[in-house]
Amino acid sequence: MNIKDLYLQRDKVFRYIDKQKKFRISYIQCSSVVKSAAERHNLDEIGTFFLGKVLMASSLIASMLKGEERVTIDVKSNGIFSQLYAEANKVGEVRGFVVGNKNFDVSVSSMKDFLGTGTISVSKMLYGKFEPMIGITELKNTTIEQEIVHYLQTSEQIDSALVSDIHFDSSKEDCPLVSANGLLIEMLPNSDQTEKFILETQLLTLKPLHSYSINSKNPLEDLSILLEMELEHIEDIPIDFYCRCSLDKFKSQLLTLGKEQIVEMKDSQQNELICHYCNEHYYLSNDDFSTLLEYFTVQNN
Repeated sequence: MNIKDLYLQRDKVFRYIDKQKKFRISYIQCSSVVKSAAERHNLDEIGTFFLGKVLMASSLIASMLKGEERVTIDVKSNGIFSQLYAEANKVGEVRGFVVGNKNFDVSVSSMKDFLGTGTISVSKMLYGKFEPMIGITELKNTTIEQEIVHYLQTSEQIDSALVSDIHFDSSKEDCPLVSANGLLIEMLPNSDQTEKFILETQLLTLKPLHSYSINSKNPLEDLSILLEMELEHIEDIPIDFYCRCSLDKFKSQLLTLGKEQIVEMKDSQQNELICHYCNEHYYLSNDDFSTLLEYFTVQNN
């Protein structure tokens, strides 16, 4: 397979604007990203479903940013997961994880209770800003999509609509995830409330996105028909589940623990380091421990 074919098959965010300049649209196809996250974190269908939703939402929001600006979505709740976390940047890197809630009883809960109540925090790291822009809102015991829209409206005063779809085929035991697609529409200043109402009503009547034959390589025409608006292409952004963790970064962080803690780790043979973002495992060798401890010797001289 040549480089062009590989590029065409990568997960992507497709960005558009309607010709009347009233809406900007981001459409995502990211089944490979969600599959990679599920495999890395050994997730079942429920975990894949919820993590996939926040991975898509963070990627869609990040697609509206610049350069390597990034966004994080951090959901903490009393639902089936005590934490759902996703982080994405404009250049197409996305990562995330889930933390299960041991006190949640699935057997007596319905699907609508799985998200639970708590908070959703959205942070944006933007150029020219020394501190991240952080907005926190309470979960309303609804859906991930509704929570994100509520955040955008209350914290950023952006009227928007978000739909996403993660489709499984339970007959495929080895890899039941078939597709993961999402659509984020943000209203621009020259749109009005009537158009917002029409758009929201239209989206509520949509079938799951996998039900439509949307061209995976060039969805422009199909989305124009689906949304009943003439769209103009802005850009395509390839996306990957990607984490910038490394053994060297871990070793730098270990130095902040102090010499005694590192000696204790070495003596007890605690040499495994795990990145909670991507579940990558790293192992410290005896030479690594020697290098770390040598740092403190040099510092004291």
